[in-house]
Amino acid sequence: MSQLTGKRLVGEAADAALLEEVDRAIGEIRRGRVVLVRSPLGDAFVGAIETLDEHGLQLFGSDESEFILVLTAPRAAAI
Repeated sequence: MSQLTGKRLVGEAADAALLEEVDRAIGEIRRGRVVLVRSPLGDAFVGAIETLDEHGLQLFGSDESEFILVLTAPRAAAI
């Protein structure tokens, strides 16, 4: 096996693992849970707004936190 092929397989395995993590996170959000998304640009708690009550917003919020509303096109059309 060449190094290029080996590196490619490792990269594909990492991509598959990342997709599995994203799929798991989406499932958790659909079940009403909040997930922590980490990236080099910063971390974020992500959850469906329907599942966050006032207590939940206070729990995850602080003076330094900023809430961002993100809608998909199908969700925006539904509401």
